[in-house]
Amino acid sequence: MGDVIFLPAFILLLGAGLLAILPNYARLPIIVLAPVLALASILGMDENLRLTTGFLSYQVVLIENSGLRSLFAMSFTLVLLAGLLYVADTASKLELVAAMAYGGAAVGLSFAGDLLVLFLFWEFMLIFSAILVFGAGTEAARRAGMHYVILQLLGGLLLKVGSEAISMQTGSVDIRTLTLDSIGAWLILAAVLLNAAALPLSVWFTRVLPAASPEAAIFLAVFTTKTAVLAAALLFAGSGVLLLFGALMILYGALYGLREDNIRKLLAYSVVSQGGFMLCGIGVGTPEAMTAVGVFAVVHIFAMTLLLMGAHTIARTTGSESITELGRLGNRLPLTRLMMALGGLATLVVPATSGLLVATANSAVSGMSYFLVPAAALTVLHTGYKLPWRLFHYNAGQPGEAREVGLLHRLLMLYVALPVVVLLLVPQFLTMPFTRPPEALLQIEQLAYLVGVLFIGSMVIWGQQDRMSRPDSIGVDFDHVYRVWLLSLWQLFMRGLTRVVDQGMIFVNGPLRRIPESWFEYHGPHGPLARTWATGSMLVWVTLILAILLIGARFMMA
Repeated sequence: MGDVIFLPAFILLLGAGLLAILPNYARLPIIVLAPVLALASILGMDENLRLTTGFLSYQVVLIENSGLRSLFAMSFTLVLLAGLLYVADTASKLELVAAMAYGGAAVGLSFAGDLLVLFLFWEFMLIFSAILVFGAGTEAARRAGMHYVILQLLGGLLLKVGSEAISMQTGSVDIRTLTLDSIGAWLILAAVLLNAAALPLSVWFTRVLPAASPEAAIFLAVFTTKTAVLAAALLFAGSGVLLLFGALMILYGALYGLREDNIRKLLAYSVVSQGGFMLCGIGVGTPEAMTAVGVFAVVHIFAMTLLLMGAHTIARTTGSESITELGRLGNRLPLTRLMMALGGLATLVVPATSGLLVATANSAVSGMSYFLVPAAALTVLHTGYKLPWRLFHYNAGQPGEAREVGLLHRLLMLYVALPVVVLLLVPQFLTMPFTRPPEALLQIEQLAYLVGVLFIGSMVIWGQQDRMSRPDSIGVDFDHVYRVWLLSLWQLFMRGLTRVVDQGMIFVNGPLRRIPESWFEYHGPHGPLARTWATGSMLVWVTLILAILLIGARFMMA
């Protein structure tokens, strides 16, 4: 058990604890030292390490290493270090503690070897991420946080019940590829899809990211959704149902992102859309597709961190996150413009764009290109056009007091951008931890198709750009179904139930009440049946009743 203390997740959790109790002057050393030691622990792990330990009455697999797991864990640790240093001077102590613990839980989940450990770190992530959401202290953050906690508790419940069902069915809770032939597997899939922000419950993510503080958003955009992608890759590779959910997420995120005005909310829709590409690749399940998913996910972790660093700079220096209120920020924020443009390109996996997944899916699923390539084009339009162009060049907004970040923040942006650049230019760099590298990127005809769709879409957007990103527009999202329609149906049901109860009470207090009163009137101490009768009258009545009984019995026997 002593070795457990030196595992990466526990190093980060211990760092969060020290950060909470030590004075502020010790903040920076802990912020640097804990992630560095965790990264060193990850790099020092044996490739096939499998560590079991006792927990309550269970023997759990605390660590199970593989190339994919360590790749995600290293990415989480690197962006955690960059994010903590980036917001150290503006974030509250509570946010820093929660962010480090949140990252530690994400790293622990990456190495979880069985469903019980997966559940434990899943719940740790919920606790610390909820603290980050509520930490903004606004009414919007409170509402979004309650929405988030309720859905995440539902996801945790689904995961726990599904794990118990799998344990009863197979006698094991080890993490392995599951087939969707049991209720337990379906419940676990539902939990994973919920955390991945899949439809129809994606709205928790698109509400949480803009409602949290700009500092907290840097961490919230990465850990929960990407650990869900990793869990899907480990548990459901090759499950065709993921193709459906992935396709819906791609279209949903791309179309809603095109009309969004808030910078962070646009990025939230971008995360959902890109997560759809990853789920499509996992649904295909071939070695090429899984390699593409791994490369895409790691690139996206760094790219989204870079984009939200830029969003943090804009929010803190201008006081606004509205694309229509801002504009022509390029001259005042040249480095931020460059970094956000680079992050936008990275989310598209340029130079192969989203074709890194498109191509691999094409080789395995007939007809997938006819959907994925136009979907990739839509993604280019909102992440590659709206942020770099409309925010920094096109709009005639008022940049206000926009100013570039300090030297440390610039270096941190470059630090996050370095792996992005490497992976853009040499995507094969990350193929080593996987089975084998992808055999094809975009084919010439696919690239031509993509360029054609981009050209047509760009012309449409250019003609309608004055109508895009209107802050006064009202969008109806999927939460409208259960937050408005179902609520209205519930209120209608309650009004009907109340009316039925009221009518019942009227009946109880009216005709129904008269029944015992009438009975008491005739049978009570003063009623006619309670008075003294003459013996002759009594004999007449007894004789009459006996005759009726005898006649009735005769007919029944006949």
